[in-house]
Amino acid sequence: MFLYLTLDLIGYARWRRRATRAAERGEFLPTKGPHRLYYFLLFLAAAAFLYWLVTVTKSGLRGFMLAYLAVIAALSALAAWMRRTLQRRRISAELNRAATLTVSIALSLILFSGLFGGLFLALRNGWILVDEDVHTSATYEWNGRTFVAYDDPLRLTVEDLTGKAADGYSRHREIEGSLLLRREEGEQRERYDAAADLPGLEYTRYTTRFSAIYALCLNEFLHDPDDWNLPGTPSEQWVQYRPTDAAVWGAQNAWQLFMGSEPINRYVLTWPGCLVQLRTDWPLDDDQKKTAGDALCP
Repeated sequence: MFLYLTLDLIGYARWRRRATRAAERGEFLPTKGPHRLYYFLLFLAAAAFLYWLVTVTKSGLRGFMLAYLAVIAALSALAAWMRRTLQRRRISAELNRAATLTVSIALSLILFSGLFGGLFLALRNGWILVDEDVHTSATYEWNGRTFVAYDDPLRLTVEDLTGKAADGYSRHREIEGSLLLRREEGEQRERYDAAADLPGLEYTRYTTRFSAIYALCLNEFLHDPDDWNLPGTPSEQWVQYRPTDAAVWGAQNAWQLFMGSEPINRYVLTWPGCLVQLRTDWPLDDDQKKTAGDALCP
């Protein structure tokens, strides 16, 4: 926009000099401006906003911006309608401008007051969530320090897999998503003040309807351990994912992480439109794998 305004001012100064000389000769010089640049910058602004709209991870913010644009569009349409109506009734240009400006300001105050007032009321009453991640947590003391223990709902818990309830856990979930991709992370870990050692688990879940994004997420999962392989490490000692039985999970495809020939309790599972990376602190049996698959991508 700064570039457009600068070029427009320079173009106006050049046109004014030429127009003055043309007027002395009794000629009229039509105005010119960087209209192509203006439309190009307008296209870039629209493309940038569209990109932001599909990638922003806060659905509440996306909805507010769409409502904001709708209000602006409504004001513009009303102002244009009023100006044309007054012109058809042969109202003077001065009165037309004054009436259009007065009505536009009044409508702006009314509509934007209603928009922001409604937004404040919706946020206060929880009708709109700017962040859909609402955590339930409590603090506890251990060795003179304060820690946070979460109690968020998880898709899969240690209790689901073992059938044994236990106190002393922190369950934490993070969710973010756009129109293109949704990411969910869940973690169940023992608290520092737990009376006994407790097993834990972690999972990362992606869902998307776009095959290109799906492929990128799968590539991220499968190549995540590549950095663990130092240069010169023999291939038989590499840390890498290897295909494993997917049917036992109820999945379309499944991989398990290996360090050389030693299996690690870390898995990548895929379904149509859904990918999961799961890590547990113990080896899962077939029944637990089936339970995990049903819970993570039902």
